[in-house]
Amino acid sequence: MWIDTIFMAVLFLNRMGQSYQNQAWISEAQKQILIHIKYMYEKKNGLFYHGWSFQRNDNYGGIFWCRGNSWFTLGMVDFLESCGENIDRGIYEYLTDTYQAHAAALKKLQAPSGLWHTVLDDKDSYEEVSGSSAMAAGIRKAVRLGILREEYLSVAEKAVEAICANIASDGTVLNVSAGTGIGEDAEHYKKIMKAPMAYGQSLALIALCEALFE
Repeated sequence: MWIDTIFMAVLFLNRMGQSYQNQAWISEAQKQILIHIKYMYEKKNGLFYHGWSFQRNDNYGGIFWCRGNSWFTLGMVDFLESCGENIDRGIYEYLTDTYQAHAAALKKLQAPSGLWHTVLDDKDSYEEVSGSSAMAAGIRKAVRLGILREEYLSVAEKAVEAICANIASDGTVLNVSAGTGIGEDAEHYKKIMKAPMAYGQSLALIALCEALFE
């Protein structure tokens, strides 16, 4: 199980369920969100592991990867927005409580530049723009939807400034980590090369669009 799947598949499943009023799809999407939290959320620090193995019964290297966490940061607010009123109140409050704890953890780990490190709790790992972009977008949108307090706007705004500083004159988003498999230690993530990537462009655009949203 990968934390990425929340963004890559569960959002689509939920959106289709809401569009077609298919309760089975809606229920499965909510179940998947809860399962991902169950197996990958670390309540001691509010962060998410990159993956979980049912065969090994562990979180592989136990790494808190930036872009992996950002799939939850942005994906969860998109999920809740798509649900609207069509979600059990108890589940809604459980998800928003989890999100608020997650955002508080990210606020503490934001680098002075405004970005986040590719291994969130390792300051020796490089700062990474795609994950930071999704976090900026998710946090700002969460404030707009009333999930987070207004004080988090400064966190998002600081990140957006840093994102803009990492966009080349031709529009290329810089310092984006390449595709990343689940690793057994922090070094695996530190060695992932940085290169222009389509998802880096997309996530930066989402962050900038959200920053302009009134």
